[in-house]
Amino acid sequence: MRPTFNGNKQVIEVNIFNFDNYIYSEILSVSIVERIRSDIKFPGAEELKAQLLKDKINAERILYK
Repeated sequence: MRPTFNGNKQVIEVNIFNFDNYIYSEILSVSIVERIRSDIKFPGAEELKAQLLKDKINAERILYK
């Protein structure tokens, strides 16, 4: 829902680590392995960015164990 930015529709955001190709017009298949955390409304963008770094570390731990 993107509560930090007062979002009002449900979205899925996917991060592909160590990948920098342009794939916006491509069709992708995404598999959910594990939920990292619920939506949280952060005080601002900087706090969200800090959490996203923690989320990346957690996701890599889950994916590459």
